[in-house]
Amino acid sequence: MLQKAHMKIHDLTICNEQSKAREHELMDRITQIELAHVASSSGATIISAKERESAQTTPVEDEKEDTKVDTEEPESMPKSEVLTPTVPEKPLIQKRTRSKRNRQN
Repeated sequence: MLQKAHMKIHDLTICNEQSKAREHELMDRITQIELAHVASSSGATIISAKERESAQTTPVEDEKEDTKVDTEEPESMPKSEVLTPTVPEKPLIQKRTRSKRNRQN
């Protein structure tokens, strides 16, 4: 009976670890979906890490084939952007307005 209890604890521990791993996968997926939503609303597209790596290792000859000019999009806008969250280095500080006493002077 004690051995069965240890086996049950072991099984529950494994199940718990799998649940935590699945939770992390789902949280990552939710983050990706949120980023995709933000990107689509701003007109940008998200490039996955695998796509970025394959783009960096692609020979220059392949890039020549992909250089088509779309008349629908302005040329100044890039077709794809990688969105990364940015944090301002310094907090934005509002300028103080002068007090009533200083305005009279």
